[in-house]
Amino acid sequence: MRYKEDGDDAIKRLDRSEYGHKRRLLRVEWAQHKESDLKRDTRPSKTLFVVNFDVRRTNERDVERHFAKDGKLTRVQIKKNYAFVQFPDV
Repeated sequence: MRYKEDGDDAIKRLDRSEYGHKRRLLRVEWAQHKESDLKRDTRPSKTLFVVNFDVRRTNERDVERHFAKDGKLTRVQIKKNYAFVQFPDV
């Protein structure tokens, strides 16, 4: 995404969207910066934080296909019961 507003639009469209086998409602938001980053003037994150998907039936490729509709991805990583989805630009 080229502009932060594009990311905001994608989050609005994807947040609480149905996903996966049980059609769970995803939670999508900008990934939070570390507390030390908040004290500095930093750019918005290129990474989305995603929760509430079925971790037993979802793999990184599934998440990648879901989010690739909104632009090129540089990283998709599932950790425990959440995922990070990173775009090359905000």
